[in-house]
Amino acid sequence: MDKAAAMHARLIEQVSMMLRRAGMYATHDQDFEVLSLLRLCDLRFLDGLPEPSKDDLGLSDKYRSCGIPGPFREAFGDERCYYNEVASVFAEIFHHYGYLVADRLVPDDEWTALLAAAEAAYTEWDARLGEIVEAFGPPSFKIGKWLLCYAPENGTGWVFFDGFEYIPDVNGVSQTPFPGYPDDPILRSIRLPGPDFEAGLRLTPRGKALQRRVRMEQLA
Repeated sequence: MDKAAAMHARLIEQVSMMLRRAGMYATHDQDFEVLSLLRLCDLRFLDGLPEPSKDDLGLSDKYRSCGIPGPFREAFGDERCYYNEVASVFAEIFHHYGYLVADRLVPDDEWTALLAAAEAAYTEWDARLGEIVEAFGPPSFKIGKWLLCYAPENGTGWVFFDGFEYIPDVNGVSQTPFPGYPDDPILRSIRLPGPDFEAGLRLTPRGKALQRRVRMEQLA
């Protein structure tokens, strides 16, 4: 194996590891976004292909000038980093370009049911990520213990189930932790394929409470 091929294989291995454990590779979400884009450009360069820009990847239109973390901060606050969410966006991108192998792809008939449930089933009551796995099977890609990614066989957009750290709060967030936490995080939001962040975002009751808290703080 020549050096270029060896480097290509090494980067492919690194991509999978860094996406699964984003917090080990960057302490800030925007840093992880830059790192992921650089890794993608490196792989495309080694393949002799054009290096994609954020515009090429559709990131500029979907997440605007603040980058991928921006809409998450706007929705859920600045007190935490969103590198896991950034990793999920790039997991779909790397898979699209053939640089990441999904653990499984959801068959078309199961995908229809998953989309329907993700659209509405978790907006009226709180759930745990373990319940998502029970309902839809193992994820296509898992990021730490906080985020489940589901990819369809038909190659259309992914669906993401976002967990979050439980922090008791008096501004509408229930202070009763779920059994098994933190090994089985509470579902905060679901992200569906869509033209922009807001169009694809679905909030659970816990996610709605977090968003209300952010808005109250902004008005204070």
